[in-house]
Amino acid sequence: TIRTRPAALHADRPTLRRSSNRAPGRARQAWLAVALTITALFMVAATGCAGGLRVESQTRNTTLKPNIRLAVYQAEDSNTADIYLTNLSPDEVSGVLPLAAASGSILHIRLFVSPRPGRTPIAETAVNATVRLAMLAEGDVGIYGGGGFIFPKGRPGDYTMRIELERASLTLTSSTAGFTDALGASLLDTRVTVRRDEPNAYRLADRFNLALERARGSE
Repeated sequence: TIRTRPAALHADRPTLRRSSNRAPGRARQAWLAVALTITALFMVAATGCAGGLRVESQTRNTTLKPNIRLAVYQAEDSNTADIYLTNLSPDEVSGVLPLAAASGSILHIRLFVSPRPGRTPIAETAVNATVRLAMLAEGDVGIYGGGGFIFPKGRPGDYTMRIELERASLTLTSSTAGFTDALGASLLDTRVTVRRDEPNAYRLADRFNLALERARGSE
């Protein structure tokens, strides 16, 4: 599971002693409040997410705005990166819960050229990233694909990297028989800070590939 709790909270827990002039349980309550605050801050930081995702249909009155719970990436070198955003639960990401019962989305962005300001020519049709979106609906799967241009703040390999992707194209490329395409041809926008986290990136890559195999198996 990807749920994490700082080991230091337990390893360094102080010994609480009641004094005669202290109300019973007050020290325990104070420690619990501090522990819960630290744990909450740790879990927020661990998601690596600060931003949002929007997919707007160009052919239907549909807009998708998932609440991103995990935003991570892994880098092969200083130019390329695989970025994953999802609103799946930690148990669904880790495989504790089966993907067949999940409802949510996984976005995979493959940055294959990291542009350099002043040195990389940019045209209206320029593309330096491929985009794939897996939509999961309790057993049914739809895979959307397309591309766009990213100008990252930071470089692949940094601990965190800010990406901005505007009006990336998306169309349905494969799906299970029962999947309903509510988006059609769409445009994707995202501005998000992702954290370099190979273990969770590999887990999401595995979840995405399982969804892709399921969608292609129904063709």
